[in-house]
Amino acid sequence: MRAPSRWWFPLALLLPLCRAEAQTTVTVQAWKLLTPHVEQPTEVWFSPDGKLLATSSEDRTVKLTSTETFKEVRTLRGHTDKVWTLSFSPDGKRLASGGADGTIRIWSVASGKEIRSISPAHAGGVSSVVFAPDGETVVSGGGDKAVRVWSAETGKELRSFTDHPGAVYVVAVSPDGKRIASASSDSIDYLVVKLWSLEADREVRSWDAYTAAVAFSPDGQTLALGAPYPLEQEAPEPALWTAAQLWSTATETATATLWGHGLPVRALAFSPGGKLLATGGEDLHVKLWSVETGQVLAELPELPDQPHWIAFSPDGRLLATVSLDQNVRLWQVTCSAAMKAAA
Repeated sequence: MRAPSRWWFPLALLLPLCRAEAQTTVTVQAWKLLTPHVEQPTEVWFSPDGKLLATSSEDRTVKLTSTETFKEVRTLRGHTDKVWTLSFSPDGKRLASGGADGTIRIWSVASGKEIRSISPAHAGGVSSVVFAPDGETVVSGGGDKAVRVWSAETGKELRSFTDHPGAVYVVAVSPDGKRIASASSDSIDYLVVKLWSLEADREVRSWDAYTAAVAFSPDGQTLALGAPYPLEQEAPEPALWTAAQLWSTATETATATLWGHGLPVRALAFSPGGKLLATGGEDLHVKLWSVETGQVLAELPELPDQPHWIAFSPDGRLLATVSLDQNVRLWQVTCSAAMKAAA
């Protein structure tokens, strides 16, 4: 008998987990949401107004769920293979998705109808797609070792970066739309993260890494990397690949190394205010860090399986995690008065 399509696990955990300062307190109220997807969810994003939760899945669909009722609003169907990635436009009116069928599809959020299909976008599948801040372009990475920039209106390819040594797994665009960060395979053991300048049309720098986790801060001044190697700072135990690292995009230097996970960091997300960073590791833990101090402010209860995607809601009060146990979990994060400005 199949489990219900979704249910709440009434776990009202109120955990005083802050360790940065005595006056700083973070409480976490957790529910377990069993996604309506019949196969593994891949990514989760909140709409810009926070009213919808979008999930992509290996079941070839994208689903939109109300964050008020937690009922399914609509299902977007059209992909012919696993859907690996999705992104809302800045105004929340459109959604881009990509997957193993090699296409990028752009949808109307209001109607659920497909507006445009870009095919083929990448040979070997579309691993990552994201709307640029201008809402007029989308950036994608895929199995053909390329990062591509497309017109969201016409579907025309505007430019491409083809210097990755392997399949591109993740792309991220800086808030000013001037830089792209991308992560790809490099060898059996390593990946490579590259930073590209759209203005100069060239690679700015690159890092070796163990995972493809990468994220820009909301102000664009910091780039977070999961499990970079080699690190720019001398590493204590545990091993190098268990850390996350923060880099200044202005000086291209490391500003902080975040130690605390027992295994590599697979997922990263900044809070909307940019003062908190959430990390998810292969050790089944999700941690909330102060970007300013580099200290752990909260740690969520151990998950039953590895978290591979994390996203904050636009108001910073909810954190969504996707785990390899096919579940999407929502965590309500409440900060003390001392931390409200940091969210």
